[in-house]
Amino acid sequence: MPRQSTRMLESSQPDHGSQPGGLTCQFFGTACLLFRLGKSRLLVDGFVSRPGLLRVLFGKIQPDRARIAHFLEMEKLDRLDAVVLSHCHYDHALDAPFIASLTCSMLTGSRSAAQLALGAGLPASQVYMMQPDISAGFGPFNLTLIPSRHSFPNLYPGEIGAPIRPPSHVSAYRDGGTHAIHIQAGSQSVLIHASAAYLPGFLTGKTASSVFLSVANLSRASQKQINAYFAETLLPVQARTVYPIHWDNFQHPAGPELPLLPVWLDDASKALRSLEDFCQEHAIAFQVPPYARPIILDA
Repeated sequence: MPRQSTRMLESSQPDHGSQPGGLTCQFFGTACLLFRLGKSRLLVDGFVSRPGLLRVLFGKIQPDRARIAHFLEMEKLDRLDAVVLSHCHYDHALDAPFIASLTCSMLTGSRSAAQLALGAGLPASQVYMMQPDISAGFGPFNLTLIPSRHSFPNLYPGEIGAPIRPPSHVSAYRDGGTHAIHIQAGSQSVLIHASAAYLPGFLTGKTASSVFLSVANLSRASQKQINAYFAETLLPVQARTVYPIHWDNFQHPAGPELPLLPVWLDDASKALRSLEDFCQEHAIAFQVPPYARPIILDA
């Protein structure tokens, strides 16, 4: 885990029968986030299967139906308002269409996300292709996809041109365009930025009290580039609290002790320290989200 000074949120295990009235979020590793507001539920980048490295490199991947069923049962998710994708790489999108199917939910995202939905057999009534910078409502959640850029290296860029029917090679899961996701839920605003890169000025005019910010692959960048990334994603939206995401080893099963990636592959500790220092300099609260425990978000 990150260095000892990094603050972990403290919370009891979720009591899904008595959620607080405000917006809450749970983190399930990588960029998988579950938002709750009253009885409404929104899942971002649904990914819980987490296939191992050897299968990813040399085989074909598919959703782990047992892990998905366990996740839905543990979180009492018989229905979701929507499942939304920031982009379509497997570590964000592999399970999303199947979760949408099991929960009778809308799957929404880019044109490539719609191809994933078709491959999973979702009916057209459960697929909504969003247009960049145009908001759409799902229950109390008002969503906007904001065009951005994928972090370096982007091993599988481009559109998904045809439905994917798992098992498939990891290369089938092209990014399909990378977006930040802005959520407005009543008076509360949230930004999810699930890939550590940006387009200059892309968040102009947006505000978000809470930001869930990817730090994956940042250790490959210079400190100047890292600080520029933080400045472009946190300062324009006037963030009050930042929650780093996409720092864990997503080729291992998730649990209360999420492992970091090997340092030779991506030194997530370096990225987390840099983010913590940036937040301290700019008076932004910094908190590493705990696995599965609900976080009450800033109003």
